[in-house]
Amino acid sequence: MARVTLTIESDHEELPVVLQQLLNMEASGVTPSVQGTEEWSVEEVATFLDMIKPDAREILVEIAKRPDGYPWAEMQEHVGLSGLAIAGRMSSIGHAMNRFPAKQPLHERDYQRRVYRMDPKYAEIILRYA
Repeated sequence: MARVTLTIESDHEELPVVLQQLLNMEASGVTPSVQGTEEWSVEEVATFLDMIKPDAREILVEIAKRPDGYPWAEMQEHVGLSGLAIAGRMSSIGHAMNRFPAKQPLHERDYQRRVYRMDPKYAEIILRYA
């Protein structure tokens, strides 16, 4: 039987974010925020944007500006936050996605290339309604 010991050193505020990131990782290196297959309507995206916190909306808008790939480091620099702080803000997105379990993710995190991505059709809607 294999045994793995993992030690995470973090303050109590960052620990939930770090654990969630570990749980979300997949072997492919691309982790969507939620698994689903149905597409979003314009109205559903607009409703979703109203459901999330303003600081999470700000992050989605930034991703929407560069849907083909927004490098994490550039996002951090642009918004002036650490990766963990950005992940914390984005937790609002994950919670709201739970209300739309059949929907495909609005964005994805590519852990291998360290970029955020978004379908251009959703990026256009987000930029229009945010």
